[in-house]
Amino acid sequence: MEPSGTGGGRASTRELREEVFRDAAAIVRAELGRPLTLTDVARRVAASPRQLRRAFAQAGGTTFRSYLRDARVGRAEELLEGTDMPVKEISRRVGYRDASQFTKAFKRARGVTPSGFRAVRGPSPLPRPGLVPNGQLRKNASFAPDGTRTFAFTSAWRGNH
Repeated sequence: MEPSGTGGGRASTRELREEVFRDAAAIVRAELGRPLTLTDVARRVAASPRQLRRAFAQAGGTTFRSYLRDARVGRAEELLEGTDMPVKEISRRVGYRDASQFTKAFKRARGVTPSGFRAVRGPSPLPRPGLVPNGQLRKNASFAPDGTRTFAFTSAWRGNH
């Protein structure tokens, strides 16, 4: 019998943990809007909760809870930047039943509230300097050398947020 990890024998513990982590991470990313628990995801990847915790720690370098929060906050960032969807709806879509818990988790992860993030990085139902409501650029918007949009914000606008 060949030694583990050389192609013919049993998969090593490390390889098994990496596979469990990949499978569990895929479930989290695909279903982050649903209530997900460590126990539920472990069952779905045919692992015990302890095995899944170890897989996240060793193969992912994080905990299940942190990975889930980061996946939810990452998806929320996309929605905040790319849509005018209300924060309460975004919180529901990324798996938070309570918008205040979402706001707390987002601020803990990113250092700014979802509304504050959107005021700087994403669409707003209110016109912002540099944008007209339909998203067309105004004269006071410019492009940075890397192609990103930059805006000249007025002090009155900043004072409202």
